[in-house]
Amino acid sequence: MKKLLLILICLFVSFEVRSESDNLSGKKLLCIRVKKNFDKSEIEKKLYGYEFVSKLKGDDMQLSLNQNSFDFIVNTNGNLVFRYYLDLFNDMDSFDKDLLNYKTTLQHIEIIKDFTYKNFDGGLSRYSSSEKINRETLEFYRDQKCQIVEELNSYFEERLDKKIKYMKSKQKI
Repeated sequence: MKKLLLILICLFVSFEVRSESDNLSGKKLLCIRVKKNFDKSEIEKKLYGYEFVSKLKGDDMQLSLNQNSFDFIVNTNGNLVFRYYLDLFNDMDSFDKDLLNYKTTLQHIEIIKDFTYKNFDGGLSRYSSSEKINRETLEFYRDQKCQIVEELNSYFEERLDKKIKYMKSKQKI
């Protein structure tokens, strides 16, 4: 009887810890991948932003899904995150804002990128990948750190404006 009680207590404690760590609604992370110059200085290369949101209503959900950069498979009942992306060095790359799912453990936040695409033969294939952020250190990949921020939209708008001005300055006509 004592063993059963101990097992039940452990289950309740682990469920409580797990359920608190799952919902990140309202949190915002900014992740910057840097490039090292010859003089060892660092410049921003790629920007990632993550805005963890609560459940979206029907029209908002559909609008967000229609604006995704790929045909991502999103579980609308799961944990949702807006993922911002901007490559500052690639003139062909644009600004993306995608609605994705995420899951958490006590160690990581895993951003899930599942999408479908058409094969050469016209059939559909599925591709799955993920991005993991260490919850303790906020490290993302090897050369990238994240930080908790209050605002993402204005930061990305400012960087996008700078990129557009730079691209226009290179135009000859």
